[in-house]
Amino acid sequence: MSDTFFLIWVIFQLLLILYVNHKRKSIINAYTLATLVYFGSYAYPYLYVLGYTDTLFNESIFYSDYASSAIWSYFLFKCTFDVVYILQLNLRRKNRSQTLNNHLILKNEKIVKFYRRFNSTHICVLYVISLFLFIVGAGGLEEFIFPKTRFEFDNEKIVNLAYIISLLTLFYSLLRHYNYQQNHILIFCGLCYVLVYPMSLSGRAVVLPFVMIVIASYFSERGLSKLKLLLLTFFISAFYINALYVRNNGIGIDNFILGFGKTYSDIPLIFDFFFATVSGFATTTLTHAGLADGTINIKPDPLLFLLYISPIPSFILPTELFVPYQSLTPHFGFSIGINSDIVSESILWFGSYGMLLVGGIIGWIANFVDVRALSKDIIAKLLFFSFTYLTLMSNIASMRASSRFIIIFMTLIFLKWMLVKLTKSTKGL
Repeated sequence: MSDTFFLIWVIFQLLLILYVNHKRKSIINAYTLATLVYFGSYAYPYLYVLGYTDTLFNESIFYSDYASSAIWSYFLFKCTFDVVYILQLNLRRKNRSQTLNNHLILKNEKIVKFYRRFNSTHICVLYVISLFLFIVGAGGLEEFIFPKTRFEFDNEKIVNLAYIISLLTLFYSLLRHYNYQQNHILIFCGLCYVLVYPMSLSGRAVVLPFVMIVIASYFSERGLSKLKLLLLTFFISAFYINALYVRNNGIGIDNFILGFGKTYSDIPLIFDFFFATVSGFATTTLTHAGLADGTINIKPDPLLFLLYISPIPSFILPTELFVPYQSLTPHFGFSIGINSDIVSESILWFGSYGMLLVGGIIGWIANFVDVRALSKDIIAKLLFFSFTYLTLMSNIASMRASSRFIIIFMTLIFLKWMLVKLTKSTKGL
């Protein structure tokens, strides 16, 4: 891809962001989020190839001979994403907003009633349940707080279930806090509790609770002051950089806390740290290289992908069949886990032009999230958080892992829609 074409395309992407923001009447939407994150993951590193920057992240797995193939793969992925999203944006029914406004008061009443029934006591009970699951899955309280190695527990699936319960409980308590009844003590205690697991492992997911606060407050009437937003940005930067440092110098929550004394000076470098660890460009070049020389020798399998991406729990599925598609480690024999990014994985699952299909699907999901956000209810907020998680994690984790939240919520929405349709058809008989 030539310099001129690449720069023209980057300018076009900026114009599309302005266009979508104008149509949506909001600068915070799924399209803008995905465009900026994926640009940083794939397009920004290409500036190094063109000679505009001196830094390339994940250079150890970067194959320069396949940089052009990688950027074209991303280009096709983003093109179908844009086309599907923009078409849906302009074909959306004009009366959609009016319909949502007509039902807004009724929905608010239902939400308040739900907040009143599912109160602080229930939230605390869920936290206790998740703690119990953490202890059982990790093999003890000490193993949970001071693990010897990363992600090696007695039962990793129980630990993952506990973490999901704790995350969703915190997000619900934040929504309740900003939209119904404030409870600063519960929020603070919940935040500290949910941070324990990622801090003990020095995981990048340590920033998720802070991102949740931003999302929950944005979709509320109270909003978030500039000072609080600046403070949250500081915490996100500090915790993220500290997680990257501590994981290479001894894990455990004690080491994580002590690590702040050595990493605080690197907070201004958050931009470089972020792209150094959330970049799919290098792994895309690696995937193209492996496919070209035969190191990666697997056949596309769309049917297996449907099983892979389904909401069915992993302990029921033959997960060993998914590994060659979602990880590059078994092909290249890396000593550490190197996951396939979303563009690479789409090629492995669907063939050379699989990114066209996956890009279109992600574009459809982004539009669905933005349209659903007009209702401003709990589901809309959960969907936006889920899409944020998908967009960020799909650069460094498998599509199955990064899409769990959004797949589950969209499945529940679909089942509810089917139930309503079935009820209406039954009444008509």
